[in-house]
Amino acid sequence: MADCILNTVYNGLTDRFKRVRSGDGTVEIEPVHFERIQDGLRMLADAFEQETSVLEPLEHILTTMYSLTGPGNYLREKGLLVV
Repeated sequence: MADCILNTVYNGLTDRFKRVRSGDGTVEIEPVHFERIQDGLRMLADAFEQETSVLEPLEHILTTMYSLTGPGNYLREKGLLVV
């Protein structure tokens, strides 16, 4: 499950970078996004080491990526999605 989610996030970030480079400025990538993904990866590594549930760190990472999509950004701007 972790592999699937991390690949999805990677592909989503790559797509967002391509869109930004092509001039699409509808969703901005902010430093907080990278900080949240780093926090999630740190939590994920700790969960693997401690052999605890990886669900919360994966949700953290995936929610951050979702906030970089059109619908996710809209929810974030409305205050319904907290990154």
